[in-house]
Amino acid sequence: MIIKSIALGNVEEAYVEERLTDGVNIIFSDDNNKGKTLVMQGMMYAMGNQPIFPKGFNYRANYFYCKVEVNKKEIEFLRRDSSFVVKKQEKYYTFDNVTELKYFLVDEHIFEIPQISKDDHMVVVDLNLFYELFFIGQDKRNPSNTINSGYNNKKDSIRRAVEELEKLGADVTLTR
Repeated sequence: MIIKSIALGNVEEAYVEERLTDGVNIIFSDDNNKGKTLVMQGMMYAMGNQPIFPKGFNYRANYFYCKVEVNKKEIEFLRRDSSFVVKKQEKYYTFDNVTELKYFLVDEHIFEIPQISKDDHMVVVDLNLFYELFFIGQDKRNPSNTINSGYNNKKDSIRRAVEELEKLGADVTLTR
């Protein structure tokens, strides 16, 4: 995925970042509280992440937009609160919630979103996994607890690790 542009804002103020290149982009400032983290959080939120914004930031009053390129095709995401509009190949799709968006992304093969075993059946992971894999904020929060506390816990992680090792033929014994 190549990030082409990111924007967030409302009728009173907005920020648009279109200087991104196809290579590695580094967003930096010598000062704190300039919006670097907010831009990345806004991009992930536009694509279906749960809100992880700082306290005091009224994300519900803002729109979040990002344009990405996936497999040489541009896809645009626009989100306000729980509603989404996605533009793909000059066609617009609307979604009322993250779950609808998630299954659209899977069905349209936009992102290869993994499935995991949860309570003895396979489920498509939530888009929050995107955040946990690709973005670590500078604050000292643990993203596995910040994003979706309780969905994937230590027990789930151990069980998945054991299952994967057993698929590889390992004889696994758990010791406390």
